[in-house]
Amino acid sequence: METDKETGGKFDDGFYGAQKYVANYLLIPGAREVLARLKHEYGASLHALTARDKGNLEDVTLRALGEHFGVGEGDDNLIDELHFSGDPDFIGETQADKGTILRDKLGAHIMVEDSIANAISSRKANVATFVLGRAYNQTGHDWSPEATAPDWDNLYTLISQSLDEQGFKKITVA
Repeated sequence: METDKETGGKFDDGFYGAQKYVANYLLIPGAREVLARLKHEYGASLHALTARDKGNLEDVTLRALGEHFGVGEGDDNLIDELHFSGDPDFIGETQADKGTILRDKLGAHIMVEDSIANAISSRKANVATFVLGRAYNQTGHDWSPEATAPDWDNLYTLISQSLDEQGFKKITVA
């Protein structure tokens, strides 16, 4: 068992201790620019949905996303809201799969995911789901090449094509 130095809370550190430094995560090249472009062109609402433990990692997750993307209201913030898949106050239960949350709680149309298990869950919920070919925590996967992008520039193309196919139209041109 580990003790969180800031809160005094105890937690099993098979996973969470390494995650405590999420605020030091590097931004994947192109991510901010592509999300800003999609938000501007489509008037999209952007939500971050994480499987991280809210009790142990809410502050550092919010700090990292805030630093790289901005979270909440404000012209400079790209992410409208941060959600935790294990937050019973948000989802009404202690744990739900991401696909169910995306469909039933967020009404999502697109998901970019780094976990293949969560990508499968999202796809089963009929949410267009894309992964990066070299996601930070994947050593390889067999996700469909049509839904895999080598970088965020290619991901922009996949997402915008999917939005167009779903009937969304650009409100502005880049």
